[in-house]
Amino acid sequence: MAVESYTKEFIFGKSAGDRRILHLISEALAREGLARELVNRIQNLRKEMDALYIQAMRYLEARNYAECLNTLSRIRYVYPSYPDPKDLDRRARKEWCNALYMQAVVAFVRDRYQEVLDLWAQIQEIDPHYPDRLNLIQRASRGTSKGTWLIALGRWSWRALRGLAIAIVVFLFVFLVWRTLQIAQERIAAARRATAVLWTATAVVEQTQTAMTATSAVASTLTSEAISAATSAAAATATSMAAPTATPTGAASTPTPGPPPPTSRSPTIPNPRRSIPR
Repeated sequence: MAVESYTKEFIFGKSAGDRRILHLISEALAREGLARELVNRIQNLRKEMDALYIQAMRYLEARNYAECLNTLSRIRYVYPSYPDPKDLDRRARKEWCNALYMQAVVAFVRDRYQEVLDLWAQIQEIDPHYPDRLNLIQRASRGTSKGTWLIALGRWSWRALRGLAIAIVVFLFVFLVWRTLQIAQERIAAARRATAVLWTATAVVEQTQTAMTATSAVASTLTSEAISAATSAAAATATSMAAPTATPTGAASTPTPGPPPPTSRSPTIPNPRRSIPR
């Protein structure tokens, strides 16, 4: 607008000098527009950095130290001259290192020396100048060497115990097999003895049955002979009674001898036990 009013009031363009002045004025106005745009961009960028800084403060309050430092790194990358009025970077690094150091102390108390060394390495990455107030690193290094020896001893002991356990299992297995075979042999011997006794009993029963059969035959023979003798005697007696012999008067009659009466004794039966061979 200023150039147009100026050209309307003073008619330029009649000479080369006038045209040069007009060109310089146009460039100045163009640069002024670029400057205003740059100022607007800087203001917007500052607002964005302010928002990131507030977010970093919230991370620090939540004890999320890693995110707090990452946010501050983004701010410095985009806006290197951005101020840190709350000293967030130093506070985040210090508090994070304190927390890691306390974890290292707990790990040292529990004899986890390698974990102590790992935590100290993280602390050195965050703050290389952080002090080792309790001299944990040197003590943990000695404990690590001692722990390595103990680990080796533990591995050797574990192998020895494993070998002993295997030997015990093998011994028990062999003992069980041997005991099983011994029991089987005892049962076989017992079965053989029982079989022998059974065969002996069977032979005795057979001999007893044979003796009893013989005894029955002898008894039946003797009984039949006794019956026939008794029958003969009865027949003779009947005959003598039917035809008596004449005798003179006054003479005593002599009785005719008959067959001997049957004896009341039973026939002798052989003892089967004596006939059985031993």
